[in-house]
Amino acid sequence: MARMRSLIAALGWYAAPLAVAVVLALLVLGPALGPGVVLAYDLGWSPDPRLTPFVTGTGSVAPRAVPSDAVGVVLGRVVGAGAAQTIVLLAVVILAGLGPVALLRRLRPQVGVLGRCAAATVGIWNPFVAERLAIGQWTIVLGYGLSALGLRAVLGWRAGTTRLTVVCGCIGAAALGGANTLLMVVGPVVLLTIWPARWTPGPAPLARLRAGLSIVAVTLGLAAVWALPAIAADVRGDPVGGRAFAARPDTPFGLVVSLLSGGGMWNQASHPAPRAALLPAAAATALVMMVVAIAARVVRLDARGRGATIAVAASGVLGLCAVAVSGLEPLAAGWARGLDLLPGGALLRDSQKLLAGWVLVLALASGLAVERLWRRPGQDPTRVLAVVLALLPLAVLPTLAWGVGGRWRPVDVPGDFRAAAAELSTRPPGLVAVLPWLQYRRYPWNDDRVALTVAPRIVDQPVLVSDDLLTWAGWVRGEDGRAALVREAIDAGEDPVTAVRRAGARYVFIELDSAVPLPSTSEGTIVHRSATVLVVDLGEVRVRPPAGPARWPIRVGWAVSLFTEASVLAGLGFHRRFSGQLRVNPLLPFGT
Repeated sequence: MARMRSLIAALGWYAAPLAVAVVLALLVLGPALGPGVVLAYDLGWSPDPRLTPFVTGTGSVAPRAVPSDAVGVVLGRVVGAGAAQTIVLLAVVILAGLGPVALLRRLRPQVGVLGRCAAATVGIWNPFVAERLAIGQWTIVLGYGLSALGLRAVLGWRAGTTRLTVVCGCIGAAALGGANTLLMVVGPVVLLTIWPARWTPGPAPLARLRAGLSIVAVTLGLAAVWALPAIAADVRGDPVGGRAFAARPDTPFGLVVSLLSGGGMWNQASHPAPRAALLPAAAATALVMMVVAIAARVVRLDARGRGATIAVAASGVLGLCAVAVSGLEPLAAGWARGLDLLPGGALLRDSQKLLAGWVLVLALASGLAVERLWRRPGQDPTRVLAVVLALLPLAVLPTLAWGVGGRWRPVDVPGDFRAAAAELSTRPPGLVAVLPWLQYRRYPWNDDRVALTVAPRIVDQPVLVSDDLLTWAGWVRGEDGRAALVREAIDAGEDPVTAVRRAGARYVFIELDSAVPLPSTSEGTIVHRSATVLVVDLGEVRVRPPAGPARWPIRVGWAVSLFTEASVLAGLGFHRRFSGQLRVNPLLPFGT
């Protein structure tokens, strides 16, 4: 009975912010929730859910879309591709609002309805979420939301009310989003796990160390699916990447101010237009300074949860400093060199994702500031100011509304395009090269929006496609050696079909409506010809092509990651069933 009352109280506490998060998610996504699939920048989604070699990572040297694409495909097989994308996008945006609210309940459970709703509003309606959604990086937004749940779980563990299995459950959920999502959650969680007890009450130093090692061990197991192939292939990122993906100012006030207000992503195409205008940028900066100042005063005057609040804030400030270092001269050059020398350093070259912790702090500060103004006794004007403060984020960033400012609209991939992919998927096995030799497209049937080529996610054959990326700093080269040879041959003037043939391609999948000159196809047999696609079978490969990615690392990686994920889920089950008796979880390397 007591547990039921506790559950009802929790549901009541979350009811208002949940409603706000749902409404804002619908407002943000808008037309993107219609029939079809959204294809925008890095948001690639197959209209026909297939576990292709690209989706599973078996055809990639450095599988970047693993396992997030596989999760989408599995869900798509149950409810359909368009519905699966809608579910994922809604869940991710709603989580961005509810994550800060959940953490706020752990830090300050006495916060009222308006303060909770303000935290949910800022959790969603901020430049960080806007810029990541603008280029389709939903997994980054997922990491931002899950980091709040991970921090809440760690604080509960330190207080003795939550098992470490719950913390590992948050890590397991983050692993579904891939490398970036996992990294965004694990960093703050480990930091808060080992945080000194002198400032935040918690277990003894040895227990904190053992917990940190357990989290790291679970993380390594979950990362195996994409880490093992990269290690086996000795993947090294292009040294240019550290500078190309460094944070850049999106306001007239420079990089530091841009970061303080939650923006500053490296891709200028993602920057909201109001951020470049003087008045909206000044209003956003003033809003941040105001809520942080009021929240700091609240924490200073009220000792309840002060140590935990400071620990969470410190985690966010450390992330903010790291991002600033990556973009400020002369520190940026040292940052780039450090990433080049550090094993796996390419995971940090998009440093602005580390700003998620600071944006989380801003959401918490907004909730505390609004609560402070609302509860001032006998001050009706301050109540009006509290309501204005809760709604102001919507006014300073209006372009986030309705399909991320019109960037996201679902489309129906042409039937002949899908038919060509389906036919090619049934042909004898062979490497498929996608032409034109570019990673991104402007399909006419997608309103000429920049989007990843659909072919690797829809063709159930190993696919060879360019993995080079054009940025403001120039080309950032990919990791696939075969793709590099093709690029060098094409740059030297060789016919693209000849170049991919020498790289071991049996089939050529030519997208005809990409506004790029059609390559020669005098050799081979035409398998499919339509308005959007030309598929040519060049015949069996008779020369020894360059070696492709080994299969065993990704297979072993999948086995290790799935076993770890299953162990985490089993640990959560044991925790729920035997919470009164279980003291050590044998499924975790160092116990609980």
